[in-house]
Amino acid sequence: MDLGDYVEVKDRLAQALKQWPDMRVVETPPSLLEVGEKLFLVCRVEVYRTTDDTRPLVAQAWEPLPGRTPYTRDSELMVGMTSALGRALGYAGFGIAKSIASANEVKNRPVESPRIDANAAGGT
Repeated sequence: MDLGDYVEVKDRLAQALKQWPDMRVVETPPSLLEVGEKLFLVCRVEVYRTTDDTRPLVAQAWEPLPGRTPYTRDSELMVGMTSALGRALGYAGFGIAKSIASANEVKNRPVESPRIDANAAGGT
């Protein structure tokens, strides 16, 4: 799998901080969501571009529990929050030439990952 066009979250964050030096990221407490027999950690972030931003960028990411790889297992919260941040910054146009997903999201997903209907699962 060629990930050459994907922009890592750290690079998206650096680009955003150049544009919005007063930017701040707020992580909300994670929640658990069970879909079928699978458990997910739901991670949500809000990105305030300025000190008086009344409409922050908001994004969430679901991370499987337990993590499926040696890199995600026991780091599910950090991976989920980073993925949510990358998604929020993607909504603002940072690093989305090819995809809004981060390179880590793409690498860490199994080839035949089942699709989950967020509406049926009660997600948004």
